[in-house]
Amino acid sequence: MTATTRLGTTSSTAPEETTTTTNADQSTTTSTQPLPLAVDCATDRVDVVAHYEPSQFYVICGATAASQVYIDNLVWSTWTSSLAVGSGTFAENTCQPSCADSNFAYAPATLRLTEPAQSPYGLIFTHATLQLYGTVPYPPPSSFRIPS
Repeated sequence: MTATTRLGTTSSTAPEETTTTTNADQSTTTSTQPLPLAVDCATDRVDVVAHYEPSQFYVICGATAASQVYIDNLVWSTWTSSLAVGSGTFAENTCQPSCADSNFAYAPATLRLTEPAQSPYGLIFTHATLQLYGTVPYPPPSSFRIPS
C-alpha cells in the first residue's frame, strides 16, 4: 500500500511529495522529493520565477500585444511528481482591428504539464499539452516544449 502527502504550498516554493510504502512484511519505506514547478516564458524574461500551481500561464511569450496568449484563472486538479493538470480560461489578443486595441477571444481550456527535468530554475515541467473547449481565431499549438 502506498500513501502520498504534500508538505508546504507556497507559490514559488516547491512543496514536497512524501511517499510511504508498506511492504509485505509490514515494514515501511518513506521517501520525500520536491514537486516540479511551472515556468512560462523562460527564455524571454529576466524575472523568471518558477511557480507551484500558478493562476496564470503564458503560452506565447514576448513583449508585444500579439504575444498576449495565456491561460488565466487556472485551478489545478492534479499536481504530482510527473503530472500537473489545471483548467482555466484561454485568452488571446486577436489583434482586430489592431493589436493595440486589445480585443481578446476566450475559450475554456485544460493545461497538462509533464516531463519534469532539472533546469536553472530548479525542477520544472518541460512539456505542455493544451486542450481548448471552444474556438479562437488563432489556435495555439496543442503541444509544446517549455523553454528551460
